[in-house]
Amino acid sequence: MGKHACCASGGESEVTVKWIEKFQFVGTAREHSVVIDQKVDEGGDNTGFKPTELLLTSLGGCMGTTILTIAKLQGIEITELRLDVKVERLCGDVEWKFTVNVHIDGKLSQEDKEKLIKAAEETCKISSILRCACEVRSVF
Repeated sequence: MGKHACCASGGESEVTVKWIEKFQFVGTAREHSVVIDQKVDEGGDNTGFKPTELLLTSLGGCMGTTILTIAKLQGIEITELRLDVKVERLCGDVEWKFTVNVHIDGKLSQEDKEKLIKAAEETCKISSILRCACEVRSVF
């Protein structure tokens, strides 16, 4: 496997995450911002998403966008799409299991649904990143 074999194709993405107070941060990308915080019982003020919840949101959003893109290219009409995403720790902080429960309706067969979901799993950049052990470096 090459140096970048696990990473999805496409350009770079970048965000800035700035600490506000306590456990509250604001993440900014382009002209958009999101508040990141911890629950009250975890020392935060519960003013925004927990970091893990943003990761799950990213996975669901990427899978959903990919499903819609593939459906449009194939002329499949989708009328409703909801993705319930969860993560479970299987072995401390070493092994994780992500589950995406896809609820999809429209003018498509069960076989179409299965093909769309399988293609989205293989194509979604976030899914690709999570399936592999990409390098994470901190620099200063």
